[in-house]
Amino acid sequence: MTLPSEIFAIQDRLSKPDKWMSVGNRYFLPHVSPPRERSYSCAEIIDRLNPGYYEIDEIYSPLRDSLLLLEKIDIKQEEVIIFPNSPQEEILNEMLEFWDLQKKYEQFNLPHKRGILLYGPPGNGKTTIVKSIIEKCAQHHRAMSLKFTSENLQTMMKDIRSINEKEKIIIVMEDLDAIVSNSAWAMSEVLNMLDGNNNIFTNCVFLATTNYPEKLQERVLNRPSRFDKRFKLGNPVVKIRNQYIESLLSRHDEEQESKKIDVSQWVKDTKGFSLAHIKEIFISMFIFDRSYEESMKNLKDMKKKLSSDDDKTNKLGYSSESL
Repeated sequence: MTLPSEIFAIQDRLSKPDKWMSVGNRYFLPHVSPPRERSYSCAEIIDRLNPGYYEIDEIYSPLRDSLLLLEKIDIKQEEVIIFPNSPQEEILNEMLEFWDLQKKYEQFNLPHKRGILLYGPPGNGKTTIVKSIIEKCAQHHRAMSLKFTSENLQTMMKDIRSINEKEKIIIVMEDLDAIVSNSAWAMSEVLNMLDGNNNIFTNCVFLATTNYPEKLQERVLNRPSRFDKRFKLGNPVVKIRNQYIESLLSRHDEEQESKKIDVSQWVKDTKGFSLAHIKEIFISMFIFDRSYEESMKNLKDMKKKLSSDDDKTNKLGYSSESL
């Protein structure tokens, strides 16, 4: 394999490269910035990136008008949470099963693609599930995940398919309602991609989230082959609250005992709370060393609607009265 003479990289800074560029539609090359003057050596080049989550970045290049890079997005292990017998596990199993059924899709001459939409109120773990799915699919199927961008996704997908046409890819579209509301062109890009009008989007899962499904048009929401499965993630039920609280406390057994944590009471008191609210109780108690009672009171106050018309003087000594 011959590396183009105008492309070089610095060997001693490539032990764990996190940015890659496609070269000649044949392989990926680590990208290093800033380059050194004439102190180059050819870097290791590969025809398949490590599985994981990537963001497309565009930079200026002296060799051409612009250069597209794939930059790795780190996912911390504590962000990967899949509770047994939960909606999270059901969604993950749906994804893993899809990859196993590729030959059946081909047998019936169907494009191997799947659309999954996660919806529900903010703070109930949609982003956590997305990250967990990315990690688990990377482990089990070496799937590569790309963060959606309407500008450069098709160009990068063409490069990836030219290098490895069988690559398993997850296209991640968080806050889909915001993406499609940006412009009619963005909506058209999303629909064409979901419909599989371009062969580069086969062997793909489209994984989208929204807090506001009512903002999405029916042609997005209610059409199989665009989003084939929809999963609602509402406020967690008793079992999920218990599992989540136990997972937060699992690394702090000694502190849990010293604070006399009653998990069953915590589960009972957080009915109707989101996972984000429950996590804030943990932060208040274990980071800021507040009591359970004070932490719960603050969370209940947060659930109250705020209004600038409230003329009660606040703790800072201000009221809504004109000075």
